[in-house]
Amino acid sequence: MAAEPKCPECQARGLQYIVSAVVTAKAPEAKPQDTGLLKRITQALSDTSGHFAVVYCSHCGYIYNVLPLYVYSVSL
Repeated sequence: MAAEPKCPECQARGLQYIVSAVVTAKAPEAKPQDTGLLKRITQALSDTSGHFAVVYCSHCGYIYNVLPLYVYSVSL
């Protein structure tokens, strides 16, 4: 018999309480005072949205983890 996961906050037991939701967050726009590497990174990310999966307990809302769905790289 396998052990069931248990929420550390509310003690709810079972996989049915571990759920995920996709969240979209917009990257910040470049500011005039940004220079060099910071400006290049901000500009590279400004046209994209970050998509994250939030894994949480459906019984109490305890957040287990936030995971990126996509990983962007910037050439330096």
